[in-house]
Formats: sequence, structure tokens, C-alpha cells
Amino acid sequence: MLYRRRNNRRTQRLFLQRRGGAENRDIGFLLWIAQRQPTLKQDIEDYVQDEDLQKSMDTFTTVEKNSGRIERRTAFTTCDIDWLYGKEEWTNLACVGAVNTQFTTKKETTNEWYYYISSRKLTAEQLLKHAR
Repeated sequence: MLYRRRNNRRTQRLFLQRRGGAENRDIGFLLWIAQRQPTLKQDIEDYVQDEDLQKSMDTFTTVEKNSGRIERRTAFTTCDIDWLYGKEEWTNLACVGAVNTQFTTKKETTNEWYYYISSRKLTAEQLLKHAR
């Protein structure tokens, strides 16, 4: 079971304590990295935006058409996190990822990026499913 939380390390620690601690193997976390963690967000953003590194990441894309708008979502994940500064501060951190969402209408196209960390080794397809 994977639990999604959009908050900080304090939330992660409290969440794991409530569920019996980090040693419980059924517990997993997926955290959206917001502006409150600017260094972590920037490190993941720099990694994902590097075209050469992007080629080594797992990638998965979906395209949906509805109500006159096209939504294209692309996820990138990597479990190679040795480069990540401060990773030891996150209990059981195993994976980082990003989701790029592109909305296209008749008038405009918007492009948004969301960055995540996870205690599970996720594929890009799994990240898209859980980050919805």
C-alpha cells in the first residue's frame, strides 16, 4: 500500500509513527515536493530537466482528450539517487520522480511540472497512477 502525502518531513515522521514505524514494510510514502523544500525541489528539477539524464530515466506518457482539451502527462522516475543532497534526512527514500502535465485548448497550451520523492521504487507508470 502506498500513501500519498503533500507535506513536509514532520508529516512523514508522524505518519510513520502512527502506522507502527518505518520498519513496517507495508508502509510507503509518495511526497509532492512543494516550495517549502526549495533546495530539494531545485535538485530534482535540475536532474529531470537535464536531457542527457532524462534519457536514463524510466518514462511513461498518457494522452487524454475531453471537453475540447488535450491533456498529456509524462512521468519520469529514477531510483539512482546517490547524487541527491540531503537524502539521508528522508526515511527509506528510494526514488525521485517528476510529472509534466501539458494542457492544450484552442486558445493556449499550459505546461506544469510536479516533483516527488518516494519510499518505493516506482516506475514512471506507477508514479502517474499514484500522483493523480
